[in-house]
Amino acid sequence: MGPDRWWVDQSFHHDACGVGFIAARNGQASFRLLRLGVQCLERLDHRGAKAADGTGDGAGLLTQIPVKLLERELQEAGMASPEQMGVVVAFLPARSPEQGRTVLGRALGAEGIETLLWRPVPIDPSVLSKRALASLPVIEQALVKAPAGQD
Repeated sequence: MGPDRWWVDQSFHHDACGVGFIAARNGQASFRLLRLGVQCLERLDHRGAKAADGTGDGAGLLTQIPVKLLERELQEAGMASPEQMGVVVAFLPARSPEQGRTVLGRALGAEGIETLLWRPVPIDPSVLSKRALASLPVIEQALVKAPAGQD
């Protein structure tokens, strides 16, 4: 099989099932890109990543960081916004989210990345099936500060 036929070999289909990527070459945000992203999500349904009850894997769009929203949350917590901020999305174990935060915090710290604040991601569990609710993780974001001297 030639390198142009990788998509035929099922051994390459074990990871990142149903990932779509859309970006503008000029780096400019636009409503057109958002619309294409939503269309991409709609078309991922054919991948069959669903249980018998219709529960899916979940999906979303990654957009630019809502800096003003996150800066407001930092201010409410009595912190100044760093010059360079990142956001880590974490799916923490429902039984022990603190343990997950600790493990992730240590890993980030080992790379010189300071965890500033953990914030819950707003979710609507009313749309989930009983099966999905039974395995629902705690979804949080860690606002992080880059190490000094990093660009």
